[in-house]
Amino acid sequence: MTRADWVLLAGSAVLLAPLWLWLWDWLRTRVRRRRAQEPGPVAGAEGPGFTSAGRMQLARDCALYRRLPVARRRELEQLASAFMARHRFVGCGGLALDAGMVRLIAVQACLLVVARGPGSYDRLGTVLVYPEEFVAPQEHVDEAGVITMQHEPLSGQAIESGGIVLSWADVLAGAREGRGYNVVVHECAHFLDHASGGALSSPGDASHRALLGQELLALRAQVDRGEEPLIDPYAATDEAEFFAVASEHYVGEPEALRAAHPALYALLARAYGFDAAAWAGS
Repeated sequence: MTRADWVLLAGSAVLLAPLWLWLWDWLRTRVRRRRAQEPGPVAGAEGPGFTSAGRMQLARDCALYRRLPVARRRELEQLASAFMARHRFVGCGGLALDAGMVRLIAVQACLLVVARGPGSYDRLGTVLVYPEEFVAPQEHVDEAGVITMQHEPLSGQAIESGGIVLSWADVLAGAREGRGYNVVVHECAHFLDHASGGALSSPGDASHRALLGQELLALRAQVDRGEEPLIDPYAATDEAEFFAVASEHYVGEPEALRAAHPALYALLARAYGFDAAAWAGS
């Protein structure tokens, strides 16, 4: 190259420098914005969410976690880590949430999606947690079709717009019991049902829908006779509540549910994509 060529090249570089600097800054800005829009990083099993101390706390407070083999615990931890990274937890009514409380809720919520994955909760925005039962408006329809609104104390509520509300006292009580009562599983079952347009509590398959209807009628008959059924009598309220309560028993006491209601157990196994008794006992 001649000296004139070098001079021309150097001059072009000087003139184009602002353009290259602008392009570099634009690319960095795009990357930062994209990262900000993505879910937070998923903590590994040994990360902040599941240290040795965190696992000890779970084993103390969560009977379901305690009964799982170690390999299954690690699988559940990965799902719970993703759940905690994706969703916002807010303490209400003066409750100060800590990492252990969030972890306990996340682990129980993810029991229902061990086969589906954390994406099942994509529509979930915020998990609100109160110290005790909270008061919320409830719509009631009588036999004549008249709708009335009443304020009632609740231990949990799944909001169709994309949220879950929980009473911490009930979360802890259900986790420690680890059997037929679990408010996190109950409300998450409602949420997943809402997200599917009611396809879980009222499946499109006519035979599955008929089976749920038959099980609901059988439960109501047991309650009317004054018997003590395995499934909590609250499930007799309607189809959606029956599905949510049955889900509590499916996760909390799968062997008992399978023995007493084999057809219902098989339906829930298909709905959730995993065999709860085998998953817990493997």
